[in-house]
Amino acid sequence: AAADEERTVWERLNAGPERQLWYFSSALDAARERLGDHVLVAELERAIDELKRRNAGKRPAH
Repeated sequence: AAADEERTVWERLNAGPERQLWYFSSALDAARERLGDHVLVAELERAIDELKRRNAGKRPAH
């Protein structure tokens, strides 16, 4: 159930998981630069770390 939802989320995006993680990480860098240690930056970092953890070892099918 959760794995199916996760796949559905990645399929809705125009880029694959690796490119999306790059985008989110870049957004995190920009947020950290402007907002420093704001609670929203910490929450974004936590969410991105969770996405990275869930995506670890997965490779797109060719």
